[in-house]
This record gives sequence, C-alpha cells and structure tokens, in this order.
Amino acid sequence: MTKEIELKATTVYGSRAQNRFKSIEKSLLVKLQNKPEMTKLNVVNTWVNGISYKSDKETYGVNDYWATLYKFVGKNKGDCEDYTIAKYYILKELGINPNRMKFTYVLYTNRLVLPASKRSDIIKVVKMINGDTGPKSKKWKKLEANMKRKKL
Repeated sequence: MTKEIELKATTVYGSRAQNRFKSIEKSLLVKLQNKPEMTKLNVVNTWVNGISYKSDKETYGVNDYWATLYKFVGKNKGDCEDYTIAKYYILKELGINPNRMKFTYVLYTNRLVLPASKRSDIIKVVKMINGDTGPKSKKWKKLEANMKRKKL
C-alpha cells in the first residue's frame, strides 16, 4: 500500500477507508512479513472476513462484479469472490507463492450446495498445485490488468 493509494482512498471513500488501507499496511503487511505461513493465512483470513458482505446487486447494481482489492476495501463491502480476490493479493504480497493457492466458492441454490466441479461458471482463479492454470475468464483477465495498472 502506498501513501498515494491511502490518499486516493480518502478522496474516493472517506477517512475510514484510508484507515483500512493503513491497517492493511501496518497490521498485515508489516507485522506479518516474517511470521509463519499459517499465522499469515489465519490473520489475513480474519481481517478480510471483517468486511461486510453485500451482494453485487446491492453494491454495484449488477448481478456479478469482480471488485479489485481497492474497491472492496474502499467500499468496505463485497461478495464471495471479492473476499477471495482480496485474500489472494494480500497473501501474495506477504510472500505466499500463488502456485500454492487455490480458491473456490460454491453456489447455494434451493438448499443445494454445488461443488466447484459441478458449476459451469467457475473458473480456476489461480494456478493449481500441478501448475495447470486452466481457462481464464474475461473478468479475471480484466482484474489482473487493473491490478497491474495499480488500480488495486
């Protein structure tokens, strides 16, 4: 997190957002840098899960929107994949090898929880342990491009 991102967050989302970005820097990136992997995983998981759940429809007015880390933390709300994306980028910044990360989520409809292998809309978000990246969706490619352009 840079000072520029913190200041932009204040302008766009208010001072509380700036405090959340400072917390990522101080409470996560600095304090966890030399901690064991399990500590990193647990602390990041708890921190990100503290952000409020809101559907994409409520937050953005559309059925499905993949928020960048910046938007998710800035707005302080998001849905399933937004939590996953935030955890991925924070853990990656903490030195967790993306080749070792695997994130999935399930669709809960009519009291039936479908495993990822049964969902037609799930894509492999990060490389699996065997190195197979699988197909990447347009949404993931757009998200990666935004991250590269520092649109966190």
